[in-house]
Amino acid sequence: GNNAISIYQVDDGAAITIKNNTFKGKKGSFIPVRLSNSNNMEGTFVITGNNADTDNSWKNCFVMLEDYSKPGDTQDFTKYTLKFTNNTVGNNCTWTVVYDDQDEIISTNQPKVTVK
Repeated sequence: GNNAISIYQVDDGAAITIKNNTFKGKKGSFIPVRLSNSNNMEGTFVITGNNADTDNSWKNCFVMLEDYSKPGDTQDFTKYTLKFTNNTVGNNCTWTVVYDDQDEIISTNQPKVTVK
């Protein structure tokens, strides 16, 4: 499909590990991980040991954070921390993209991201 892993909301303070997966799909139309934050809670995502074909994913993206809120509402991705470690990715990996259904890709409302 287009999103191998989709998480729409988490409990406050959640710690989620995404580990040892292989992500690939139809060129330009799949995203390994899609996150939303419809209940605006804090969460930490440890993304480790994965193999992601980001050269063929949508926008070379590993994780898309999609705000599908109604106009005027916002899903707060600044409350998310994403920790990428020991992943195998394509040459042109875009680790995260924040996508707003009204404005498309945006540079605001970014999560905290570390890549090792």
